[in-house]
Amino acid sequence: MPPAATWVRITIPPSTDTIRTVQQVASSLSERCGIDKNKRQLIELSVEELIRGILHISFDDGNVTEGELTFEFKIEPPYFLVNVINKGLPFDLSMIPEYKGAPTLEEDAAAEGLAMHLIKKSADNFRLVNNGREGLQVELTWLLPGEHIENLRHEAAPAEDEQLPPEQVEDVRVLDEAFAIQIARLVFRGYGFSYVYEDIYYPDRVRAFFHSGQLKSWGAVTPSGRLVGHLTLMKESTDSGALEWGVAVVDPKWRGMGLMEHMLRAAMDYAADQKEKILYAHAVTTHPYTQKTCSRFGFQSIALLLAYAPGTMKFKGINNELKQRESTFLSVRCTHPLPVQTLYLPHDHAPVLRRLLAALAPPLPEECLLEGDEQADLTGRKTVYTVSAATYINVGRIQIVSVGADYAQVLLHETRRLSREGVDVIYLTVDLADPGAARLVHAAEYSGYFLAGLTPMMLPAYGLTLQLLCGCKVDFAAIQTHGELAEWLKEQVAMEYRRIEAGLPPPSFHRCGTTS
Repeated sequence: MPPAATWVRITIPPSTDTIRTVQQVASSLSERCGIDKNKRQLIELSVEELIRGILHISFDDGNVTEGELTFEFKIEPPYFLVNVINKGLPFDLSMIPEYKGAPTLEEDAAAEGLAMHLIKKSADNFRLVNNGREGLQVELTWLLPGEHIENLRHEAAPAEDEQLPPEQVEDVRVLDEAFAIQIARLVFRGYGFSYVYEDIYYPDRVRAFFHSGQLKSWGAVTPSGRLVGHLTLMKESTDSGALEWGVAVVDPKWRGMGLMEHMLRAAMDYAADQKEKILYAHAVTTHPYTQKTCSRFGFQSIALLLAYAPGTMKFKGINNELKQRESTFLSVRCTHPLPVQTLYLPHDHAPVLRRLLAALAPPLPEECLLEGDEQADLTGRKTVYTVSAATYINVGRIQIVSVGADYAQVLLHETRRLSREGVDVIYLTVDLADPGAARLVHAAEYSGYFLAGLTPMMLPAYGLTLQLLCGCKVDFAAIQTHGELAEWLKEQVAMEYRRIEAGLPPPSFHRCGTTS
């Protein structure tokens, strides 16, 4: 097993002379935690290309001698993390050329943007954080080695006589890392190997998540010690103000006994005592059962994320084959009141947003909801944003932290970049408390984005999320809903989708004739 936690921090001057030193640190630390030679070579290559790329753009190919680069290498099971902090010339993501490929190997090797493209492809996760005046931060993540549950079937597990009727469940309890293998086996029983969070099939990774506190799980356990139900709470990021309940599965033989409701109630009781203000779930639309559970516990569907998960997901005993990528409702419940903020509602979306905001109890006072598209003064402001790609579900995300005068260029550049990487859908989130939100929304709609809904406390307290489908189609007839709000939201999103499919301009075109 790798050490529980260890790290190295190294700060270097802006020079290629230090490349080998940084590579050796990265290789030595990654070797200690069992990463094989091939992956270590990829890590070394990524370090070299990052240094050369940053020197080229942020240090004028080494002509700027002031400033520094800081590399942080961390072992945080189940990940090996590389974090690069750049303190050179102001750095904007649009300065990285797009990789477009070339017809020959020789031309491709010299193609602009190839280095960053290869870095992204070599890592398991890649994230760019534009901190404005604080510069650019690059985060790379590699998974530590571990056995897949397929290779661990010989390990000891409670006896499973499929011919006997189900045992009664003894209790619903908080789980610990001793249940890691059973969790992986249970997810297999419910989903086969199709569940989108691949980490759940690796017991070593599950143990590491328990150890680090990233997982808080509840399980339904029989007297013989067999795990027949599971549900966990997790956070998308450490600074998120929302908790997601997921990896919710009941052994097919124990379905219909109310186990999911018992586990969810236990998780909700726990969440009520935590600082996070929102509890949410991605409720699938292939079947209505998760939505029905959410409805019984007071969750509200306030966003419809089209094509969110691969079409390879399978639900044993419910629906064994999806005919398109899985769309999900973001179903939320407030555990604490959201902060009172002034929101700037884009004129064309104000009626929809008002109804969705009303579902977040208690609703904001009317005087906090400013409707209209007044021109915010963005002079001298640069757009601060983050871009990430979730490779396990093949989606891209653009998070606009604050809107600056360069919002249109940023949006166009990052949308093209993610599209070239082959993602199936891009989700764009903007803070409704930002006076420039309406201008960015208009620009996004002219680029093909359309409404998804609200994503509260997932960094901004009041996030508005738009979506762009990159080539995939959606059959809305296959999207099942439960409840009046979900059905209404589905129709709102479907109208936007049909407008895009028909090649029609956004509503603002007819109102003002031009983009903001």
